[in-house]
Amino acid sequence: MSDAVSAKSDLSRVPSIDALRGIAVLLVVVHHFVSTPPLLVVADFGRVGVLLFFLLSGYCISISLAAPGNRSVFSFLIRRVFRLYPLYWLSIAAAAVFMGQSVAPLDYLANITMLQTAFRVPDVLGVYWTLFIELVFYVFVAGLLLFGISRSVRVHVILLVMLSVCALAASIVRSGIGIAVPFAYFLFLSLFVLGSLAALIDLLGQERPTLFYVGLAAYLGVIGVVSLLVFGDRVIGSESGLNHFGNYLCAVSLFAVFSRPFPLRFGLLAYIGTISYGIYLFHTIVLSSLDQPAWQDSQQWIVGSTLFALITFGVAACFHHLLEAPMIRLAKRLTTRRAGEPTPGNATRVTETG
Repeated sequence: MSDAVSAKSDLSRVPSIDALRGIAVLLVVVHHFVSTPPLLVVADFGRVGVLLFFLLSGYCISISLAAPGNRSVFSFLIRRVFRLYPLYWLSIAAAAVFMGQSVAPLDYLANITMLQTAFRVPDVLGVYWTLFIELVFYVFVAGLLLFGISRSVRVHVILLVMLSVCALAASIVRSGIGIAVPFAYFLFLSLFVLGSLAALIDLLGQERPTLFYVGLAAYLGVIGVVSLLVFGDRVIGSESGLNHFGNYLCAVSLFAVFSRPFPLRFGLLAYIGTISYGIYLFHTIVLSSLDQPAWQDSQQWIVGSTLFALITFGVAACFHHLLEAPMIRLAKRLTTRRAGEPTPGNATRVTETG
């Protein structure tokens, strides 16, 4: 069975999605600013925020693929490059100027590509590690576009199952044989696919079926088993098995509940979500420049934290309006003209079977 639906332009800017982005970036910022301990020993603010970002990225990518001019591999990649790289390059320059890190020139060059993880080169900023995973997901999406199956619900279900099985197999090898197979990458990518799947169901114009939530429960069950196999009763780094599972449980639960249109005005939180990429890239640079360890008493802490918030959000807002948003608009104009596609509002097909 297949259903044709009109591309819902309102889904491309759902306030609750922007608000979730705002929550995600605030969780990451709070984690770095306050160095929060795990929340009730169950979840870590920063990791929950990152996992939520992965889910939202997958969701928004699927929504954006329903837009005119974004239905070919070339158009998709151009829009992604214009979306991610300009502000990212600016953050690298800002880190070099304000953080004074002794980074080798070749390491800077590797970071400029955003592929430094593949080259085994350290990130200039610690937050960059998530962007490489995002690029890997883009390779998945480009492949789906190439074969004309990017809007197939069935294909996304199969991908989600495959990635979950791979994560489970990697954790079995890791715990049974002792080979450090990177199970986490499979789970990270599965979050993107899960977010994308939710968007495709929403684009069908239907309520998410009970089967979707049953699948979510099964998915979380797999993550629970992976957490038990990999961690057992050990703490690896700062993460335990309970903490690892709790991070995914919190992120997936927040996404499942709030990734639908709500009859609420989220106001400031939604705006924070709109400028969240800049906040994510620049908040550690601002924090380093303010010399947080020197804050000795409560008065200095209040003044310092106020300055941190004002500068971080101010910088992110300025760069969003002066650089990020214009680049996004330019990419849309370039790809829409090249594709010669109709204006928004024409039908877009999402299939349940592909």
